[in-house]
Amino acid sequence: MNKSKIEKFTKETKGGQFRYYASNKVYDCGDIVDIKSSKIIRTPKRTTQRIDKDHYVILETGEYKKCKRNTKRTANKSTLMNSFFTIKRIIHKNFCGSENETFITLTYSGSMFDTDRLQKDFKAFWRKIHRKYPYCEYLRIFEPHKNGSWHIHLLVKDTVNKFIPIHQNDLEKFWNNGNVHMESIISIDALSNYFIPSKKAGASEKAKKKYKRLDYYPAGFNNYSTSKGIVVPKAVEMCAEEIAELIEGFYLDFSQTTDIFLNNDDGTKKFLNKTAFHEYKRNDYSLNQNSQPELSGERREVGE
Repeated sequence: MNKSKIEKFTKETKGGQFRYYASNKVYDCGDIVDIKSSKIIRTPKRTTQRIDKDHYVILETGEYKKCKRNTKRTANKSTLMNSFFTIKRIIHKNFCGSENETFITLTYSGSMFDTDRLQKDFKAFWRKIHRKYPYCEYLRIFEPHKNGSWHIHLLVKDTVNKFIPIHQNDLEKFWNNGNVHMESIISIDALSNYFIPSKKAGASEKAKKKYKRLDYYPAGFNNYSTSKGIVVPKAVEMCAEEIAELIEGFYLDFSQTTDIFLNNDDGTKKFLNKTAFHEYKRNDYSLNQNSQPELSGERREVGE
């Protein structure tokens, strides 16, 4: 039996040199630009065909297979991680820490594990907020505590007023399920990274705890949502010349390259692809950021 497996070699650099690849998916997020690149452009080719709800066939060999089912019904971690980076891009595209923005955390007075109720509670809460404050837009993030019960984070901005008009008393009255905490945003950079889980050796303890909690997310669960006035950055394919024009006035803050090989049991190795991720920041970006914690006041991990 062939025991070939995929092997990946990843290298991270700070401010390294950017090299243009064959395929470049670009996310323009305002003060930051993310570029996901691939050396090889692959044409999607269908390899399997579903026969019924329990079986599929491998088209190349005709082999008949039984579907493997996820008995835990948890979300795919790779898909989840992509959603957290989408959240980061949304934050950078729509928020800057001005006085017409705020960060709100909604918690329950006791443990709450019902994700259907979680979504209904938020919709009911926001209907009341929108009725009284019609010019407010939101980015909503669901997160689990360490025991798997849920809480809600909200980034809110007013699109008309210079100052956020929402009052704490209204938040408490409209939520009515537990505690409400509202605070000003100091650092968009730190706040956007606050939501990113990681299992890497150099990651913060907070990020590692968040990674361990990924198993609490059920399959098909939307861990974030936005109101209509919030822009979600979409990937745009760009050539080298277009990228060069876009990132003029930006500096390369972070880059990561990954070499992907197929290792066969006979000792042979086949190169499959080389991918890269680059994050650019506007040259004056650091002038608008604060090295202090991402929000005003004392910040702690919710649910500790």
